[in-house]
Amino acid sequence: LLPTKLLVPPPTTWEALYSAFRGVLATAIDAPSRHAFESYTQKGIIQDNVLQNSPHGSILIFSLFEQLQHNPMFQPDYAEQKKRLAEESDESGAGLIPAAQKPNDETFALDFCQAMGPALTNFHDLLYQLQQQQEDEQFQNDKDKETCLSDADLLLKVHNAMAMATQDGKDLDRSVESVLGPNLWKQQATNDPESVAAAFANMVTPEYFNNLFYSSKLALWTRQQFNLLTQQSPLLMQSMDSDSVAAMSTTQQIYEVGSAEIGQVALLRARAVELDTVTHHQYREFDASQDPNFESKPVGAQMDILFEVTSRYTETFRVPTSKATEKEESESSSEEWSSVQMGPHEIRTEQVEYTRLGVAVLEGYLHNNPNSKTEGLRWRVPLIREPLEFDVMMGESSVVRNVLSSSTSKEGENDNVPPTNTEK
Repeated sequence: LLPTKLLVPPPTTWEALYSAFRGVLATAIDAPSRHAFESYTQKGIIQDNVLQNSPHGSILIFSLFEQLQHNPMFQPDYAEQKKRLAEESDESGAGLIPAAQKPNDETFALDFCQAMGPALTNFHDLLYQLQQQQEDEQFQNDKDKETCLSDADLLLKVHNAMAMATQDGKDLDRSVESVLGPNLWKQQATNDPESVAAAFANMVTPEYFNNLFYSSKLALWTRQQFNLLTQQSPLLMQSMDSDSVAAMSTTQQIYEVGSAEIGQVALLRARAVELDTVTHHQYREFDASQDPNFESKPVGAQMDILFEVTSRYTETFRVPTSKATEKEESESSSEEWSSVQMGPHEIRTEQVEYTRLGVAVLEGYLHNNPNSKTEGLRWRVPLIREPLEFDVMMGESSVVRNVLSSSTSKEGENDNVPPTNTEK
């Protein structure tokens, strides 16, 4: 819904190809590089059996190896090494010597891979708890379902707000906030440093924190609008498969706290680049006085991680018990359509498990953090995206829904609100 900001720009196709070529060349002609490649795969730093499932698996594998093994910026003493080499090259007059004097130690990559699973588990558990709070608050505020009809033009309002922000050069965040309201997660994080929102805010960038709140809110309102539509048009639900009915007609979804679990993780990309922070003055003569060889530029790192996360929910939704005929539907005039109510139906409650496949992008400063001279490496999530590198996006869904158990009751037998989730 809102744009996110990346510390390190995404790699171009040529950059990926060139990096992969260097990785292939190194393993072909250099025995230590071949041994290092075998060590990376044996220790699970490079999961070649996973990456080969991509049509571009070989490019991913060798590009990842080249960055982890030969990019000098992943070395802990890179800044000191660069300064020393620059001084030596200045004395000899030979120009700046490339800093890659020795292969990287695999300790950094191994430690990162071992921490990926627990970190992503905590990330998703906190996110699902916040989305559950959002749904509980919306459920309590909308006991009169008819009031939701006034939000039928919500998507149009959001589209218009974004268009106005683009044309007028206004702050897009404020334009969306004027339509969808303030970010309640941000308020909770500010008011209570020990809250779930505060813990989650420390794991993501501010832009993505905003993005997740408004995207979740919009998705929840869209589902509510569909619920109202299905109540008015019985044939709509009868023409859909059971999974689609469950996904779109769910009246309440309760997340089981602590059920988020990362099953598999695999490192897709690892990049480290120097970020340009040179101040451009009004007169070029002042820019020429800045020596980039001795400048302590911040070094940003970007890691792409393929992950599989499983979570459990209790879902309640309506299921038609008898089908209205097409004749009955056609007899209703267009003026009377809004008053046609859904026929007899059951309330079904299911314990379900969702398995999602995605890619988490993590970024941080390896060296010379411009925001803090004392803070060490701290990873943040600026984006969770679809696994575009794999065939899962070519006709298959990246989300799998599995029903663990179910129960049904007739309408009116149990009108109580399902109990809220409790921590285990």
